[in-house]
Amino acid sequence: MNFDDLKYLAVPLPEDIMKEKWAGYFDRARRIIDCRLADDTLPKALRARLEIELHHLDNLEVCYRITPEEGLRQVQKRIPDMTAEKLEQLRIEGKIDWIYVNGEVRYLRSFASTLFDSYPELLCEAECRAAKESINDVDEIIHDCVHGGLTEMAAHIHIRHDAHLDPEAVEEGKELHVYLPLPVERDGIKNLHILEVYPKPEKMPALEEAQPTVYFAVKAEPGQAFSVEYEYERYVPYRNPETFDLAAVDATADQMPEDVKPYLEEEYPHIRFTPYLRELAAEIKGEETNLLLIARRIYDWVTVKTDYRYMRDYISLDNIAEYCGVNRRGDCGVQSVLLITLMRICGIPARWESGLGVRPGRVGQHDWAMFFIPSIGWLYCDPAYGGDARILGKTERWNFFFCNVGPYWLPLNRGFQKDFVPPVKFMRFDPYDNQVGEAEYLNHKVPRSQFDITYTDKGIRRIK
Repeated sequence: MNFDDLKYLAVPLPEDIMKEKWAGYFDRARRIIDCRLADDTLPKALRARLEIELHHLDNLEVCYRITPEEGLRQVQKRIPDMTAEKLEQLRIEGKIDWIYVNGEVRYLRSFASTLFDSYPELLCEAECRAAKESINDVDEIIHDCVHGGLTEMAAHIHIRHDAHLDPEAVEEGKELHVYLPLPVERDGIKNLHILEVYPKPEKMPALEEAQPTVYFAVKAEPGQAFSVEYEYERYVPYRNPETFDLAAVDATADQMPEDVKPYLEEEYPHIRFTPYLRELAAEIKGEETNLLLIARRIYDWVTVKTDYRYMRDYISLDNIAEYCGVNRRGDCGVQSVLLITLMRICGIPARWESGLGVRPGRVGQHDWAMFFIPSIGWLYCDPAYGGDARILGKTERWNFFFCNVGPYWLPLNRGFQKDFVPPVKFMRFDPYDNQVGEAEYLNHKVPRSQFDITYTDKGIRRIK
């Protein structure tokens, strides 16, 4: 299957396969798919869709393994008075991500973390207070921008990224290809120093790559490790929308600069102008015609009307934007893709960016968005951090993340659903993003569960 075949996720599944899938009878679904694929008269688009679905089914089984009984034990470690009845009510209220597996309820592996992070009111008073006081270092930067006249934020970042295969995944002597993300000097990254790349790479990333990646081609051996270590400075301007000239920002699609027009288009399968999303965009936009004010309405809807949730792997989602718009939940990437899609429908160029969200002592994966306003240019937007701020009553922080991100946002990727250079041979763990890396042999990929990665903070500090 080709990377471009991902667009066929827009093809609906046959009804019998859909029935088995959502009842959790994955083996039955696979048997039906295998039967269909044996039919030489199967249309190309449907064949590609069914081949992708086999990856979906594998991923669902990995992501949803927590029984309600095990889930209750996990939650009770931090919420001792939680009962099975209360937990079931949270599931009914849509606060727990679950599916059926062989007709029985199974929770998403990260469901407990979602409860603790997204609904701090469930925690004890002390833990709830700690959640509300989180990211104080970012709040300090925001305060300096809003009240102290700071016009540019900056931080020094030093990170090490290590990866290795689990022993059972090592096929000694066979050719192994490993891809690790590596920043390049763009998007506010300056003074980038690559301190170590081990072992010797086959190829280093080029500046123009949408998802810059260092590529290793080696013979697999026990105890083998791959690593990259780098440091850089990140500079981000502070943009205050209250200072923008609203009269100068209106433009139609044909008046946009040529280099931003592609960011008004659909990108199948996940940035898709479906009837529902068109209706939703029209409802949010209302009678407003100013592009900046429309963008703010979309940001407000996503940050107020959808809940942040840890998600199953994106490979098992058919349409990320519509999933978020219909279910009104998603993680940082899912919320960002919905925001981008709604903006494009409304005539606002928007694009996706991802990498790492870092702060002193912490390194994690993160996605966000950018949108283009004539006479102003590209502006950042982070609906996940904005939504969290709104829930916690941090209005200043909520307003900041419309048009801004902080200097601790490390941009690795500036293209959604883009292939590597050189391309992988098999379906990636995550064909849309690249924040951890990928590994494969000449005849099969290495499962994500057998490819371990670690990010280490080697020195993160604010410069200004």
